[in-house]
Parts: sequence; structure tokens; C-alpha cells
Amino acid sequence: VLIVAAPLFILLWNRNRRERWSRLQVLEAIFFAALLAYVALVVFDGVAFPKHDRFPLEFLCVPPIIWIAYRFGQRATAAAVFLLTAIALWGTLHRFGPFAVPNSNVSMLLMDAFVGVITIMGLILAAVVSERQEGEVALLQALGSLETRVQERTISLASTVADLKAEVSLRKRTEHSLRESQERLSLMIEHVKDYAIIMLDPDGRVVSWNTGAERIKGYSAA
Repeated sequence: VLIVAAPLFILLWNRNRRERWSRLQVLEAIFFAALLAYVALVVFDGVAFPKHDRFPLEFLCVPPIIWIAYRFGQRATAAAVFLLTAIALWGTLHRFGPFAVPNSNVSMLLMDAFVGVITIMGLILAAVVSERQEGEVALLQALGSLETRVQERTISLASTVADLKAEVSLRKRTEHSLRESQERLSLMIEHVKDYAIIMLDPDGRVVSWNTGAERIKGYSAA
């Protein structure tokens, strides 16, 4: 069992080495590791019951494994299974626990089956929880990226709108200035009486005929 559990333990603990726990998580992990060790000792090493009493209490090891898998992931689950396997193996070899039957081969087979089921259950649960957490992290990152892009687009749109407003305002001022200039020019031309000021279109038609032209040429603007 240890030959199988040790490589699994080493393999999983070499993954995600950058992961850091908070102080509260460390305390929680220590508590549940101690709880699992105590439960395993009660079940497999005769701490609470005499050697000849073999009560089927192995199910007591399931809740701590489930909680560790749910809260701490595959690495901690592998460590918990390794600890449980070591205690269960030692107790079964010394004829303690629910798997200590007269036939040693049967004892080891029962213990192997128990440890295998616990390992598969814990690691699958830890993998599902890990995938869910990774999905949540990816979703939060995607939402953050989307919010950043929306903010960038909003800023760009606001800048474009401001530029358009400035351009429209400049155009209005230009048109107003041009209209005022045209009005001043029209007034100036209209009040000139000593000179005939005439404006023609490209086809040679008269489009402007001031007072001076009327006086000098003798024709009214009409």
C-alpha cells in the first residue's frame, strides 16, 4: 500500500508549489490532520478499544477525508490518505482494527480495498472542487478583463464624443463668424454709393447690385 501511496503523495505534492495558505487555513489544516490521525488511531490502533474488539468503525475516517478534499485540494488529500494508510497498515499488521482477521492475506486485502476506495473518493472530490475553483478564477479573470475592455471602450467613446462636440462647437462658431462677416460685407457693399459693386454668378447673371450701381447705371436691383 505504501509503495502505491508514496509515489502518489510525491507526485501531487510536486504540483502547484506556488500555492500559499493563509494562517486560518494552516490552522484548519492542522486541526483536521490531527483529527484524522486521532480517528485513524481509534479505528486501527486500539487507542479506544482493546485489541480483541473489532468494531466496524472504519467509516469514521470518511468525513475528515471528505472535508480535507473539499477544503484543501488534491495535495492535502494525498497527504491525508498517506497518513491514514500508514496508520491503517501499522494497525492491521499488529492485529488491530476492523480488518484484523486470522488470515493475514485477507486482512491486507480488506485494508487495501478500504484505502483504495478512500483514495479514489477523496482525489475525485478534490479534483472536482479544484476544477470548480479554477473555473471560478477563470470566470472572475474573464469578467475583470471584460470590465477593463468596457471601461477602455467607454473612455474611448467619451473621448470621441468630446471631440465631436468640440468639432461641432468649432463649426458653429465658424459658421456664425462667417455669417457675421457676410452680413457686414453685405451692409458695407449696400451702403457704398460712389461705386457700382456688382456680383455675377459663373453664368454671368447678376446676383448682387448695390445702391451705387443703381445710382450710376440707372437700373434698380430688381
